[in-house]
Amino acid sequence: MRKSIGWCLVFICLLIPIVIADWNILKLSRNGLEISLKNYCESWRMNVELHNISDFEVVPGECIEYIGKYMKSTQYKVDSERATQECLVHNDGYHIWGILGDQYNSIEGIPSPIRAFKLPNPMYYVS
Repeated sequence: MRKSIGWCLVFICLLIPIVIADWNILKLSRNGLEISLKNYCESWRMNVELHNISDFEVVPGECIEYIGKYMKSTQYKVDSERATQECLVHNDGYHIWGILGDQYNSIEGIPSPIRAFKLPNPMYYVS
Protein backbone atom coordinates (compact mmCIF):
# COMPACT_ATOMS: atom_id res chain seq x y z
CA MET A 1 0.00 0.00 0.00
CA ARG A 2 2.79 2.43 0.91
CA LYS A 3 4.63 1.69 -2.33
CA SER A 4 1.57 2.44 -4.43
CA ILE A 5 0.94 5.71 -2.57
CA GLY A 6 4.61 6.63 -3.02
CA TRP A 7 4.45 5.90 -6.76
CA CYS A 8 1.25 7.94 -7.05
CA LEU A 9 2.91 10.92 -5.36
CA VAL A 10 5.96 10.65 -7.65
CA PHE A 11 3.70 10.43 -10.70
CA ILE A 12 1.65 13.44 -9.59
CA CYS A 13 4.82 15.46 -8.87
CA LEU A 14 6.02 14.72 -12.40
CA LEU A 15 2.70 15.71 -13.97
CA ILE A 16 2.20 19.03 -12.14
CA PRO A 17 4.89 20.96 -14.11
CA ILE A 18 3.49 19.65 -17.39
CA VAL A 19 -0.02 20.81 -16.52
CA ILE A 20 1.11 24.22 -15.23
CA ALA A 21 3.64 24.84 -18.03
CA ASP A 22 2.91 27.43 -20.69
CA TRP A 23 2.15 25.43 -23.80
CA ASN A 24 3.38 28.23 -26.05
CA ILE A 25 6.92 27.57 -24.83
CA LEU A 26 6.63 23.98 -25.99
CA LYS A 27 5.47 25.06 -29.45
CA LEU A 28 8.31 27.46 -30.29
CA SER A 29 9.69 27.31 -33.80
CA ARG A 30 13.19 25.98 -34.35
CA ASN A 31 14.90 29.33 -34.83
CA GLY A 32 13.16 30.83 -31.79
CA LEU A 33 11.30 33.49 -33.79
CA GLU A 34 7.57 33.30 -34.03
CA ILE A 35 5.23 36.01 -35.19
CA SER A 36 2.17 36.05 -33.01
CA LEU A 37 -0.80 38.37 -33.07
CA LYS A 38 0.46 40.13 -29.92
CA ASN A 39 3.86 40.76 -31.51
CA TYR A 40 2.22 42.05 -34.68
CA CYS A 41 -0.07 44.45 -32.80
CA GLU A 42 2.72 45.69 -30.53
CA SER A 43 4.94 46.28 -33.55
CA TRP A 44 2.12 48.13 -35.32
CA ARG A 45 1.55 50.35 -32.26
CA MET A 46 5.24 51.20 -31.92
CA ASN A 47 5.54 52.03 -35.63
CA VAL A 48 2.56 54.37 -35.39
CA GLU A 49 4.10 56.10 -32.35
CA LEU A 50 7.41 56.51 -34.20
CA HIS A 51 5.57 57.89 -37.26
CA ASN A 52 6.74 55.02 -39.48
CA ILE A 53 3.09 54.32 -40.26
CA SER A 54 1.31 57.59 -40.94
CA ASP A 55 -1.37 56.93 -43.55
CA PHE A 56 -3.88 54.85 -41.64
CA GLU A 57 -7.51 55.58 -40.97
CA VAL A 58 -8.43 52.88 -38.46
CA VAL A 59 -6.68 50.37 -36.24
CA PRO A 60 -6.38 46.95 -37.92
CA GLY A 61 -9.26 44.70 -36.89
CA GLU A 62 -7.03 42.07 -35.31
CA CYS A 63 -5.38 44.72 -33.08
CA ILE A 64 -8.49 46.44 -31.71
CA GLU A 65 -8.52 44.42 -28.49
CA TYR A 66 -4.77 44.84 -27.90
CA ILE A 67 -4.83 48.60 -28.51
CA GLY A 68 -7.91 48.94 -26.28
CA LYS A 69 -6.14 47.16 -23.42
CA TYR A 70 -3.04 49.34 -23.92
CA MET A 71 -5.06 52.57 -23.90
CA LYS A 72 -6.72 51.58 -20.60
CA SER A 73 -3.49 50.46 -18.92
CA THR A 74 -1.15 52.40 -16.68
CA GLN A 75 1.60 51.96 -19.28
CA TYR A 76 -0.29 54.32 -21.60
CA LYS A 77 -0.44 56.92 -18.83
CA VAL A 78 3.29 56.53 -18.15
CA ASP A 79 4.12 56.78 -21.88
CA SER A 80 1.92 59.86 -22.27
CA GLU A 81 3.53 61.57 -19.27
CA ARG A 82 7.00 60.80 -20.61
CA ALA A 83 6.13 62.19 -24.05
CA THR A 84 4.73 65.35 -22.41
CA GLN A 85 7.92 65.84 -20.41
CA GLU A 86 10.06 65.36 -23.53
CA CYS A 87 7.98 67.98 -25.39
CA LEU A 88 8.36 70.47 -22.53
CA VAL A 89 12.14 69.95 -22.42
CA HIS A 90 12.31 70.30 -26.21
CA ASN A 91 10.29 73.53 -26.07
CA ASP A 92 12.78 74.90 -23.51
CA GLY A 93 15.49 74.58 -26.15
CA TYR A 94 17.14 71.33 -25.09
CA HIS A 95 17.88 68.63 -27.64
CA ILE A 96 19.48 65.27 -26.99
CA TRP A 97 22.24 64.62 -29.49
CA GLY A 98 24.24 61.43 -29.68
CA ILE A 99 27.84 62.52 -30.27
CA LEU A 100 30.40 59.82 -30.91
CA GLY A 101 34.02 60.31 -30.00
CA ASP A 102 36.17 61.00 -27.00
CA GLN A 103 35.28 63.51 -24.32
CA TYR A 104 37.35 66.32 -25.81
CA ASN A 105 35.55 66.06 -29.16
CA SER A 106 32.21 65.82 -27.40
CA ILE A 107 32.79 69.14 -25.64
CA GLU A 108 34.62 71.23 -28.23
CA GLY A 109 33.90 69.52 -31.54
CA ILE A 110 31.16 69.93 -34.11
CA PRO A 111 28.13 70.22 -33.75
CA SER A 112 27.62 73.11 -31.38
CA PRO A 113 24.06 73.28 -30.03
CA ILE A 114 22.40 76.43 -28.71
CA ARG A 115 21.96 75.00 -25.20
CA ALA A 116 23.75 71.85 -24.12
CA PHE A 117 24.64 69.72 -21.16
CA LYS A 118 27.05 66.80 -20.91
CA LEU A 119 25.92 63.50 -19.51
CA PRO A 120 28.41 61.54 -17.41
CA ASN A 121 30.37 58.89 -19.24
CA PRO A 122 29.01 55.46 -18.22
CA MET A 123 32.45 53.92 -18.72
CA TYR A 124 33.78 55.74 -15.64
CA TYR A 125 32.61 54.95 -12.14
CA VAL A 126 33.43 55.94 -8.60
CA SER A 127 34.42 53.01 -6.43
